[in-house]
Amino acid sequence: MPNKNNNLNKRLFSKEKDDEFYTRYEDIEKELKHYKDHFEGKTVYCNCDDPEKSNFVKYFMDNFHGLKLRKLMATHYTQKGFSHLLEYMGKTPVIVRLDHDGDFRSPQCTDLLEKADIIVTNPPFSLFRDFMQVMERCKKDFLVIGSINGVKYKHIFDMFRKNNVRIGYNKADWFIKPDGSMRHVPTFWYTSFPVNKTDVIRHMEYQKYDNVDAINVGRIQDIPKGYTGVMGVPLTYMGYHDPESYELLGRIKPSIEGRNLYERILIRAIPGKEWKKGFADTFGMVNHC
Repeated sequence: MPNKNNNLNKRLFSKEKDDEFYTRYEDIEKELKHYKDHFEGKTVYCNCDDPEKSNFVKYFMDNFHGLKLRKLMATHYTQKGFSHLLEYMGKTPVIVRLDHDGDFRSPQCTDLLEKADIIVTNPPFSLFRDFMQVMERCKKDFLVIGSINGVKYKHIFDMFRKNNVRIGYNKADWFIKPDGSMRHVPTFWYTSFPVNKTDVIRHMEYQKYDNVDAINVGRIQDIPKGYTGVMGVPLTYMGYHDPESYELLGRIKPSIEGRNLYERILIRAIPGKEWKKGFADTFGMVNHC
């Protein structure tokens, strides 16, 4: 008679093998910059990360002192034999053999959760539901990548209703397969950290300039309603300028990630004011209130 547990393990292993994706360094860097104040003096645990391949591990080792971390730990699932624990405190990494395969649900990895302050990782997409249940039980801060379909899972949706999880600032949609090829998978960043989207515009929609603290608005109709920071808009904006709604701060020749752009007008919304009705009706507004 077939062993049901063995069959289940085979199916789980097949799923884990099929969704083994590595997160790009630039996607990690883009999202993590919003939470830097939360990491000082903390122990970070990457519990689904092979230290030799994970860009999460690389990011935290590269930025260990800049983030003022106390400690970094990393474990990962291995197909055969025993997995390993990496511990890093800013000098030489220490590698310790585990007593099992490194599954994040195992007792030894669960014990490591208790020693951590923040969990940051990209768990297997097929096990995201299980992973979030572990996060809910351990009551630790977390910043993890998961499928956009994760919001449909009942217990994860309940976490949103209780305000125990939020969607981060960016998306990470391209991942590196073990063979080096790229795979497109729509995802969200899920986090327990506060996320302020009233005054912070998502990077995927509005990029920031290299040489001035302002966002780039490429088209007049994309000027975000409710945004109180500085914006760079095209010169054609002047044909629609309403001095009762926006103040003119100056002109600039900006760059984004080293790429020079055309000259922009710098503007900032006057608190409590809105665009006059005719402009909004003509172009529509991007609402970030």
